[in-house]
Amino acid sequence: ALTAMLNWYRAGARERPKPRTERVTQPTLVLWGAGEPFLNKSMAWESADMCEDGRVHLYDDCTHWLHHEQPVKVAERVVEFLGE
Repeated sequence: ALTAMLNWYRAGARERPKPRTERVTQPTLVLWGAGEPFLNKSMAWESADMCEDGRVHLYDDCTHWLHHEQPVKVAERVVEFLGE
């Protein structure tokens, strides 16, 4: 399983797919850990830009595993977003 996961990430790093032209129409919240060591945080805004109503919430004190590192803060932000 570990080999498959690593190969998937290696393949993704070599070839980025062509951007899609369709836009996401549902309100979308992108949660991102600023300490993510492998993915550039600009990708959070690139993702949100593909949405009609895309918002980014950056966690300065988190990595890729922000839902484990700050579960209460993440849950509060998701509940707030869903209530909007």
